[in-house]
Amino acid sequence: MFVIPVSTERRLFRRLRQLAVTCVVASTATAWGQAQAPASKDTLPKDFRPPRAVLDVINAEDELTTEDAYSQWKKKELTNFGVAIKSPRLNPAQTKQIEDGCKLRVQRLSLKVHRNNLKPVRVEIYRTLHLEATPAARDVAFKAIAAEAERLLAGNLTVRLQALILLSELETVAANPAKNAPAVLYADALNIYFKVINDSKQPEAVRLLTASLTEKLLKESGLATNPPAKLRIEAGKVLAPLVAKNDSNEWYQKALVTALQAVNLPTIPDASNVQQPIIANTLHKVIADPMRTYMVRSKAVQAFGNLSLPQSGVDFAAVTKDMLKLTREISTDYNAGKVNATKATFQLQDIYLGLKAWKAASPNDKNVQAAYTAALPPVRHALKNLQNNPPAAMPKDTLDGINAIIGVEKKTAEQPNVNAKQG
Repeated sequence: MFVIPVSTERRLFRRLRQLAVTCVVASTATAWGQAQAPASKDTLPKDFRPPRAVLDVINAEDELTTEDAYSQWKKKELTNFGVAIKSPRLNPAQTKQIEDGCKLRVQRLSLKVHRNNLKPVRVEIYRTLHLEATPAARDVAFKAIAAEAERLLAGNLTVRLQALILLSELETVAANPAKNAPAVLYADALNIYFKVINDSKQPEAVRLLTASLTEKLLKESGLATNPPAKLRIEAGKVLAPLVAKNDSNEWYQKALVTALQAVNLPTIPDASNVQQPIIANTLHKVIADPMRTYMVRSKAVQAFGNLSLPQSGVDFAAVTKDMLKLTREISTDYNAGKVNATKATFQLQDIYLGLKAWKAASPNDKNVQAAYTAALPPVRHALKNLQNNPPAAMPKDTLDGINAIIGVEKKTAEQPNVNAKQG
């Protein structure tokens, strides 16, 4: 059973709450500037910052039950619930007992009294089901849990995040260590995730977590070995247009990129129901986009290299060149001290991992083999100097292999450096 360690979960929730505040501060600052532009440059101090707005969802309260109601249910119905979930064939009364019990347990996540320690409440929802429930009982229980969890996605921010994690932890088939078989997760939760990711009213922190959990389900729900093709195709259709946009926080973009890679289909139907290499071409556009941050673009390289690639419809020669251009851009800024050296090192490593995977999958593709070889020197240098502060500059010949393939970089008008704030 997959369980997030307590320390990791606490850091995750702190980071997501911080992101929620950061996003609203940015929008508040923009709105302030548009609505209250000063009459002159001296009207406000140079270091003026508008007051931080607080997202309503952070303090929202919508308790759906009471602890007393749960205590009463345990006294009267817990035994019947335990019998029902072990039944291979459910009668109508048992179905209702399972549905009512699961709904009430999910509703407890909304109680403010548990707000600072919701993980035990969440785990209690499915622990007995994973240990004792029959397939028929799990099917009923998980549908009830999913329906009630979806209701929580309109409430408190912390509760929303817990509800999303809950949906990713439901196991339709338990892990079998003896056979080295992982658990099969509840893939139908993806239908809820698709709604959340497409809901612009949801805070970006909520959508970021949803994108990460979508990746998890696509990789771990058993879809890879027993694929409900409809869900994988729908994931591609939902994620590709979002990845194509460049209008959100870079961390959210990164999560969308890795989720799109997890779809792992060479083609998906377009609007005319014609199979197209939409995933590969979308990631290529991200790699080549100078207005994206290096973190997002390098992660797109890693994602592209690990795709199940189509035989046609993608300009693979252009993809390798754009990967090498990105490698050179990061390396040049690394040498000039324009970016955080540690982050640049990990971005170069992402490029290396993408090219390495692509090289292994395409042993006869000379362009890919050459690109991999050319990208190695800057990656090796950055990794070797990871502990040095400041790191040593890359030798002049480090980029010779890249320049030989894509040509020496031509000087152009300087563009805004979207990576200058990355650390």
